[in-house]
Amino acid sequence: MPKGSPSLLAVSILFFALADLWLAFPQLDLAVASQFGTPEVGFAARGAAWEQFMYGSIDELLVIIGLGLIGAWAVTGWCTSIDAAPHRPQAIGSLLCRLAPKRLMRRVTGRRLMFLLLLLALVPGLIVNQVFKEHWGRARPIQVEHFGGNRSFTPPFVISDQGGGSFSSGHVAAAAWLVAVPVVLFGLRSIWTRLALLYLLAMVLARLAAGAHFFSDALTSILLVWMGFLILQRLFPFEQPFEHPIKHQLEHRFASPFRLRAKPASNGLIQPSGKVSRQASADASTETRAGASSATSTGTSTATSPATSTAGIS
Repeated sequence: MPKGSPSLLAVSILFFALADLWLAFPQLDLAVASQFGTPEVGFAARGAAWEQFMYGSIDELLVIIGLGLIGAWAVTGWCTSIDAAPHRPQAIGSLLCRLAPKRLMRRVTGRRLMFLLLLLALVPGLIVNQVFKEHWGRARPIQVEHFGGNRSFTPPFVISDQGGGSFSSGHVAAAAWLVAVPVVLFGLRSIWTRLALLYLLAMVLARLAAGAHFFSDALTSILLVWMGFLILQRLFPFEQPFEHPIKHQLEHRFASPFRLRAKPASNGLIQPSGKVSRQASADASTETRAGASSATSTGTSTATSPATSTAGIS
């Protein structure tokens, strides 16, 4: 589990608490949708350039990122095989390995790739689009009578006969999966995760403004992807990425300065990077004076002993 993320139990409690809230107060969806549309005008943002961009961008991003992850994993395995057998002529492969972003390739392991593809297939693909959207039948905001349509409004989490595909949002579920990708590869606090979160919020706004989904539809998709992430992480745990790799390397490098990059000094002490601390210099001076005093006392006692022996004989 990424550091700082809530547990599966906490997200599950949040999901069921919000479901109870919407079942008790279904008019909340109409109140939020009324901020974007009216019975007279409908949803003015529907068909706008930015709304159409958000609507169409998700498919391209899924294809590009999905194929990119698979390609990065394949190239990583290829480069590993080339390193294991350098005697084989692999001119094109070696060039590709030199040009590929090594930091990204190291992060796209087989376990992480399997985790992300399973999450995409099971939650946005199967649960949201095939189970809920195809069989729940909730009418979209633009289709209900409150906004000039001819279908009845029904609460979320209640199977309807209106023949709509409002519950829940496939676009928002796919955008939530895009947030999971940088979380798995770069960590919860990376800049890529923040950019993906901004894209997710923009997608929610676009679907609400177009009258395609109620707010409960979008929120349900986000929570479903979140719970699927935590469940799959228990089944297929993967190593957590360093969220601040440069900081980690510096901490690891200077965690024990007298052990790392150490070289012997002329006085037998260990000095890192050619520098001796004041305490080390003071200790060395003390030991030198002590050694000199010991040598002096030893020499004096040696010189005195013959004289004493001669006096005894005489």
